[in-house]
Amino acid sequence: MSIIQHPSIERKIKVASKSSPKDEIQTPNNINFIQVFLNYGYYFLLTPFKINKHPVSAEYELGSNWTQKILCASAHSLLLLQSLSETRQQIFKGILLKNIHHPTNTFFAIATLANFSSKFLLIMIFWTREHSFLKIVQFLADNGHLSCIRFRSKLNSKRFLRFFCALLVTAAIINVAIFASTTEKLDPSPFSSDRIFRRIVATARYNFLLASDTRLNSVPTWDDIHPSDWIIGVLAFIGIWFRQLLAFTSDGFILLLAMFIWTLSQSFEQLVSRNCDKNEFLLNFQALKTVSNLIREIMGNCILLYFGEALFYYSVNINDLLKDEEDTERIRSLVFLSIAIMIFRFSGDSCQTVEDSVIGWIRLKFGEIDPGLTSVLMHDATKHVVGLHGSIFVVDYSTILSMVAAMVTYFVVCATSEGRRN
Repeated sequence: MSIIQHPSIERKIKVASKSSPKDEIQTPNNINFIQVFLNYGYYFLLTPFKINKHPVSAEYELGSNWTQKILCASAHSLLLLQSLSETRQQIFKGILLKNIHHPTNTFFAIATLANFSSKFLLIMIFWTREHSFLKIVQFLADNGHLSCIRFRSKLNSKRFLRFFCALLVTAAIINVAIFASTTEKLDPSPFSSDRIFRRIVATARYNFLLASDTRLNSVPTWDDIHPSDWIIGVLAFIGIWFRQLLAFTSDGFILLLAMFIWTLSQSFEQLVSRNCDKNEFLLNFQALKTVSNLIREIMGNCILLYFGEALFYYSVNINDLLKDEEDTERIRSLVFLSIAIMIFRFSGDSCQTVEDSVIGWIRLKFGEIDPGLTSVLMHDATKHVVGLHGSIFVVDYSTILSMVAAMVTYFVVCATSEGRRN
């Protein structure tokens, strides 16, 4: 079976390569899933690098500078401080001071820790795995002649992906506004921007371990605010902004990867429907396996934490989505739930589509391929080697149904236990 080797990134990619037939091939749209997202992260200070195409050769290269790295390091430090403060507040005040042995509190604690761990891990990936992202992009460019790679659709167009990233930014802006509106609902007085700032100062004091509470009764008056509070207040607001932006970006990135693999699976299905020959089939199937494996190497642990958080969070909060008195919090939770459902949908359908396509091709070519190759292909198809992987599992329909069953079970356990968390 022909094996497609992804290009080594150890070589000097800035040196123009000699012209070859693939240089004449138009850049495959599937590169946009990675390149557009990283460029979005670069300009919003979430990623310290971006990926550019060399103006002369067909090679791709990393783009960054020390100013970008310093700004990103500052933004990441502030958002991690904000995230750590929220985690500390939720666990130590909302859980440890209550009945930690109650399943609701235990599940909520696990979900909170998984959320912080996934965000921290994603930041570490942005700082340490930039060459791995480049490897995926260069692999797609080098194999753009394959049908499943050069497939074009609305989902992998730059226009749609830029719109998607714009939605993430818009959602973050709305959530920062929700923070302000939630502050005002605690006080029946007319809307006042100075009270919002004083609430941010209270949050800043808690973040920097200068206070033990962020409730309304701990909000300082103007007489209590010192010049240093202005500095930490601004830093806290920046941390709140990047914390909200990363919350939607991390979930959005996993959704983009799910759509990326789904797009590849759809193109592979179309290839099989044309009754392609053995060589073309094997080349495209191997390309799909390579891309899927490269994504797993980079994001596998982060996807694992995401699904772990979803399992325990929604087990506890399904009822809150229906009965939460705060409309803004309910809308926010429904947005994240919608993203999770779309990830489930794209991931499950990708695995099933590839499996059906491989089995369908084997039936079409029955008698033309040797039994050994048939066994290998059936194994890869049924084990779903092409799909969204969470390190120790693949997100197929079987995994999704198991997760939903576990959520319902945990929800029943929490709902029937005494001493609710609230």
